[in-house]
Amino acid sequence: MKDMAALPKEWVNCAWGFEPIAPENSILIGCGDDVIEVPFLIVMALEYKAIMGERPVSLFGDYFPVRFDFLDTMDGDNLSCQVHPKQEYVREHFNEFMTQQESYYIME
Repeated sequence: MKDMAALPKEWVNCAWGFEPIAPENSILIGCGDDVIEVPFLIVMALEYKAIMGERPVSLFGDYFPVRFDFLDTMDGDNLSCQVHPKQEYVREHFNEFMTQQESYYIME
């Protein structure tokens, strides 16, 4: 990760996250020197079926259910401990549509 992103060599561990959460992200569209920012929430409201496909839409509606992070633990410490509350707690206390489920994949 340090080599890919030209991060300081003295950092022990690094992580990069990309979470396409509709209310928190935008898409930048450029033409020449002009750039406009379109909130991802608008894109999802208009094109969620084309973006997600039939099966995910039948399960989640226009809610984009994917988040992913790249975690670098090479020559470093352990991963953090992740705790995700049950669906009812997440809905009541955070007004979130769904709780998080995790899967880890090793990439080279």
